Amino acid sequence: MAYISVLETFSLGIGPSSSHTVGPMRAAGVFAQDLQRRGLLRRVERIECELYGSLGATGIGHHTPRAVAAGLAGLAPETIEGDTLEALWAGCLGGGGLDVMGGAAHVPWDGSTVRLKPRVRLERHPNALRLVATAAGGTALADAVYYSVGGGFIEGPGVDEAAQVTADQVPYPFVSAVELLDG
Repeated sequence: MAYISVLETFSLGIGPSSSHTVGPMRAAGVFAQDLQRRGLLRRVERIECELYGSLGATGIGHHTPRAVAAGLAGLAPETIEGDTLEALWAGCLGGGGLDVMGGAAHVPWDGSTVRLKPRVRLERHPNALRLVATAAGGTALADAVYYSVGGGFIEGPGVDEAAQVTADQVPYPFVSAVELLDG
């Protein structure tokens, strides 16, 4: 059984919420790194993101689309400066698109690439996001769902399994306040 250090519970990164900014930024970074590792970035024409449940409900206010853009760009929550994030986002909104992994691919990134789905809750966790990379003609190259499970921790494909929090590691797991109180 793997344990989480007390030092890992204090996540450094952009805010205002580690679940809504740091986690999604890390998930987008893992997705982009996977595309790069698999040699797919040169074929990517578009990347779309769907924010489900809580991420969809509060994503705009918590800057989740900005965080996802920064992660796709290859930036890390521990080292990104606020001015860098604002410049990246202004470029996206201004029609400049997004350089993925520092320019290995260039994709449009604006209001049409991020869809908010606040009324859709995926079974595993209320903070979920889906990233889909497509090639010319709409051919899917990669499609992955990630969960921002709190404190900047994420679960999903390509995430280091040792870093993922699982139910068997938590002595009193719960999904809702009702379950917590019934515990």
